[in-house]
Amino acid sequence: MRKLIIIIEDEPAIAEVVVEYMQQRGYQVQHHMTAEAFLEAPRPREAIYLVDWSLPGMKGIDLIRELRAADGLSPIFMVSGHNHREEIVMGLSAGADDYLTKPFNVEELAVRVDNAWSKLHRLEGNLLSHGTTLIPAAHSVVRHGTTIALTAREYALFDFLYQGRGKLIRREDVLAFFNKQGEDARNLHVHMHALRKKMQPHGVRIQTLWGTGYKLELDEEAA
Repeated sequence: MRKLIIIIEDEPAIAEVVVEYMQQRGYQVQHHMTAEAFLEAPRPREAIYLVDWSLPGMKGIDLIRELRAADGLSPIFMVSGHNHREEIVMGLSAGADDYLTKPFNVEELAVRVDNAWSKLHRLEGNLLSHGTTLIPAAHSVVRHGTTIALTAREYALFDFLYQGRGKLIRREDVLAFFNKQGEDARNLHVHMHALRKKMQPHGVRIQTLWGTGYKLELDEEAA
């Protein structure tokens, strides 16, 4: 697995130092000056991201939210010139795994990146050896190494169905669970349809047994 770092940073002097140092440590490094430039480029399967908060145009925190919605595994570092507690909490809440305040020590950054990559590598290995893994914090499901990003409601619904996989789950039980999530029961069909559409290509079938309930089945041969 290639070690890739993607830097979204509009200060060339900072980016140049990080790029050179991390390349010397064996990483491949891509640099984008804006969030928009990054979003127009091909998206890698996994990488470590360094995202500056104060980007021109789309702000770093908004980019992190978008990244995390699509990728529940890749480590994301937020970089900022501010160290106020409120901003740190906001950055971490948006999906960042770590927060670096400018100016930062590039050697310290390298150690954090090395640690993050080692954890990602171990996690990837574990996920590839298991058919299905649920990641609650990211509202994501990993099937045979592929991360499937879900909304909070879709994830809660999948988790509920997954606990009873292979068995009939009565419609009234699903509705009761849905109501506990603060969701109008009339929206169950909408969320179920969206969940089925996302999961079916990955060997997950959600059958509707009319007048009775639902049944979730897994194709463990899916890849």
